[in-house]
Amino acid sequence: MNSQIYIFSRAIRTGKTTTLRNWPEGKPNIAGILTPDENGLRKLYDITSGTIYDLQVAETFPGPVINIGRFVFDQSVMEKAKQLLLDACYKNTDWLVIDEVGKLETEQNAGLEPAITEIILHYQSGKATGKLLLVIRNSLLDKVVKKYSLEGAVIFSDHLPEL
Repeated sequence: MNSQIYIFSRAIRTGKTTTLRNWPEGKPNIAGILTPDENGLRKLYDITSGTIYDLQVAETFPGPVINIGRFVFDQSVMEKAKQLLLDACYKNTDWLVIDEVGKLETEQNAGLEPAITEIILHYQSGKATGKLLLVIRNSLLDKVVKKYSLEGAVIFSDHLPEL
């Protein structure tokens, strides 16, 4: 089966994650992560298990952190996200969802890197089964497409692909 890469792109704070959260409900064989805001803090949601982790933490958080803009992220949760994505990438899933490829990955080679690069290359090689859905804010879309050679990806902005 040829793998395909899809991109879901909209402006920030336009409900991308909310739309994604409702999209796979009741559908089997979807893996990946979502990063919803809950009570003003960014969380990490594992689609497969339904587990929610505290991704965004206070500036006084005692463990290793990643800083980007106004956000402070728990490094250990980011590592967990990378491992969840890599594990799912090499399994037989219909869809692998990554919410989101952002400034950390494109400008700092941090965050979900190097897992993002490995996953995209795996799908581009044709070795992966299923489809990859990347969430990218529209202001970064051109930069992300160029960085990861995603010119052939199918881009959605008003709706998600049919399952």
